[in-house]
Amino acid sequence: MWLPKDERKTLSFYYQEITDTGAGSIQQSSDNPIALINYLSNETKSAKGNQITSQNIKQINRRLRNLGLINIKDIGARGRRIELTPEGLQLGQRFNSWWLRSNLWYTEFIKNHWIWVIISFLGGIIATLLVQWLSKIIM
Repeated sequence: MWLPKDERKTLSFYYQEITDTGAGSIQQSSDNPIALINYLSNETKSAKGNQITSQNIKQINRRLRNLGLINIKDIGARGRRIELTPEGLQLGQRFNSWWLRSNLWYTEFIKNHWIWVIISFLGGIIATLLVQWLSKIIM
């Protein structure tokens, strides 16, 4: 599954935080998730060019929760606890690695392999004609 840029970066951040701490979840202050906003602001601008705000983070978290990638549990005055589902953990790992992320992009956007079969076939015909033409010129 390919996500918009802000959601990819957020999921990658959650994966990094969970694997670094080994706690299995992240605890955020409900007022302002400063660490995440700083991470996203340093990594990239928002996909729409807007500044990252806590409101954007709430929308991103809502979309990730609706996709079944994270679970958010309110823990009272201390804020909320964010846990990755197994699908979210796997996707976060993929978004965290350049090689796995490029493979994910490839499988998502180049689904129509028949296009590549046609392009390869045409490339073979053009290469054959080019070899024949060059052999006539050289001989």
